[in-house]
Amino acid sequence: MKFDGLEAEVHRHLEKTLPAEFRSRNGGILVPTDLRTPDEVWERTLQSNVAAKGAELIASGTGEFIELLRSQAMVVRLGARVLTGLSSPIGFPKQTGGVTAVWVGENPAADVADSDLALGIITMAPKTLQASTGFSRQLLVQGSPNAEVMVRTDITEQHSRSIDKAAIHGLGAAGQPLGIYNAPDVNAVAMAGNVSFGELVDMVTAVGEDNAAVGALGYLTTVAMAGKLKQALIAASAGSDMIWTGPLDDGRIAGFRAAATTQVSKTMSGSSETGGSEHGIIFGNWAEVIIGLFSTLELITDPFRLKKRGIIEVTSFQMADLILRHGESFAKSTGATLA
Repeated sequence: MKFDGLEAEVHRHLEKTLPAEFRSRNGGILVPTDLRTPDEVWERTLQSNVAAKGAELIASGTGEFIELLRSQAMVVRLGARVLTGLSSPIGFPKQTGGVTAVWVGENPAADVADSDLALGIITMAPKTLQASTGFSRQLLVQGSPNAEVMVRTDITEQHSRSIDKAAIHGLGAAGQPLGIYNAPDVNAVAMAGNVSFGELVDMVTAVGEDNAAVGALGYLTTVAMAGKLKQALIAASAGSDMIWTGPLDDGRIAGFRAAATTQVSKTMSGSSETGGSEHGIIFGNWAEVIIGLFSTLELITDPFRLKKRGIIEVTSFQMADLILRHGESFAKSTGATLA
């Protein structure tokens, strides 16, 4: 069917407002749903602000989208490095031991004993992170703000948070990367319940004893623990400062940067993310965390599988991994509580 004039102009205008996959391909005409006959215009003069007399017929406008409150990804903000464009597993050679130098007298009776470097390798291999959701075709057509953009943004942000949390609590099993709390060689500092300034300094000392207290040093803990430390004095004496000074995302403890996020568990039991009431606290050189991205975030939109239900599926795929260059560059708390 051919058409021109006003009808064609309206059709072309409406077609621009629809996603490409829902534009008419069968010769139909798009008609604005708010186009009314003279009788309908007369009926529209019912009082639009009086209940049961027309108010229900007036659709509310859409205001600013209210997003879900999410945990804050902090690992990269504290200094973790990100490698992009990786295509295959990558090995990081690591020196695990060094030669020995000794003092000898003049004309020693025996040769100096040989000593060798000790080497190892840490491998970063792709692990798959996925999410899947769906939304109705009707929402895509009618929604404001754009439903598809909203879903894509939500998935992208959740991927970032998932990688961030894996750096903290990753199991190194079940397809997960290995995080700080489960990595070998990380210093464990036991705390006697209510955290003291001295115990926090002990974390710095533990890292320093391993010759690792250099670089992007900082603390990361739970929001509740940060709130507790912001109210706790360094020492019970007049003029003492609080243990935590500054905001939650960029504070200071003992001269080092400190940040808080709900990404860190407050239901820990030892090094386990769940099962108790302990709060995680980590101190270390965050530049020692290397995150590898083996692909960009891939989003696949499938309008066919659930087409009879009018549902469009969006599934995400991303391959990533992370390593700690030296576990000794970090100290983790155990037994830290708010009381």
